[in-house]
Amino acid sequence: MEKLKAGDRAPLFKVWDTEGNPQSITQGNSRYFLSFHRFTTCPFCNLRTHELKNNYPLFREQDIEIISLWPSSRNALFHDVKEKMKVPFAMVADEKMVLYNEYGVNDSSKGSLKHLLKEPLLLTKALKYLPASRTIDGQPELLPANFLINPHGIIEIAHYGKHIGDHLPINDILNFKSL
Repeated sequence: MEKLKAGDRAPLFKVWDTEGNPQSITQGNSRYFLSFHRFTTCPFCNLRTHELKNNYPLFREQDIEIISLWPSSRNALFHDVKEKMKVPFAMVADEKMVLYNEYGVNDSSKGSLKHLLKEPLLLTKALKYLPASRTIDGQPELLPANFLINPHGIIEIAHYGKHIGDHLPINDILNFKSL
């Protein structure tokens, strides 16, 4: 699948999160923020999860639901991230990468080191989330991606990472005025 862009209709889905709750982007009048990650022990992914968790009340104030997607097993995602970090939003294990493919999240991090080296503060912050276990249960070469979707299923922001820690800034999401 090719990359999606602002104005495109978001691929619809119905999946179950780590707690067995159904998740889709057609549940009411909310906007949805989809955050695609690499693997559960990725320090950049865990840093991003921490940022989303800390800002979750602001997302809720603006009626934005967060769905965090990982190419990991449900068990690993639940125990290594959801439970350990006490994450309040939906986390979805997409081991077969069905949604990754539908949303065009398939870029390789090969060659992205030059972009990452321009972010020394990000590197320093991510080191705090370097886990004791370095088991890779997902796609280490994958780049992250983020999508903000309006209640009508239209993508308002499509962001494909240029390096392994490149996510849409929280303020850009929260300050975005709907189309």
